[in-house]
Amino acid sequence: APAAPKEAQAPPPAASKPQKKRVQIVEEEEEEEEAPPAGKDAAGGKEEGERKTKSFADIQRDNRLVEATQCKERGNAAFKAGKHRNAIMHYSAAIDLFPEEPAFYTNLAAAHYALKDYPNTLKVAAQALKLDPAAPKGHYRKAQALEGMGRLADAKTAYEDGLALLPASEQLRGGLAAVSARLEAQGNAEAAALAKLKARGGAAEQPPQPDAR
Repeated sequence: APAAPKEAQAPPPAASKPQKKRVQIVEEEEEEEEAPPAGKDAAGGKEEGERKTKSFADIQRDNRLVEATQCKERGNAAFKAGKHRNAIMHYSAAIDLFPEEPAFYTNLAAAHYALKDYPNTLKVAAQALKLDPAAPKGHYRKAQALEGMGRLADAKTAYEDGLALLPASEQLRGGLAAVSARLEAQGNAEAAALAKLKARGGAAEQPPQPDAR
């Protein structure tokens, strides 16, 4: 008997589907990891660097202030001991370390004033007021210097400027009262001198009187 023809076998299942799935998974994972925009890391590093630099600058500033304050304290001790030239040296060192503090200038002005160095007192007080125009102590030192130089009217104005900022200051009140009294006395003396001159002039203008016979 002739052999029966073999039945056609079904082709083996294609293995492409699982492979395709793996490829798809890989692609999805790659899509989840987005690259950062160009320059973002560099900018972030720059900002962090700026923060670190600023922080370091703040630390340096604090250290300068600590050293300057120590110099000021040494100046205060010298001033109280009557060693005004030493006080000037210490206050000047404080200013060199931390020139943005007005109080160091007013202390230096006080030391110059104690030595009757009125021009330098005025100069340093002006520097204090340049840093802080609303510093009453700066106006007080300025007024002291002007009064010492004999500029009484200007000194009176400086005392008044200080009192406008700090009305309760006994130093400013006392200074204003004293300089006002000096101005009044000066005005009275000038008026008396002028009256005396006028009296002399009037007597000289009178013609001589004939002797009575």
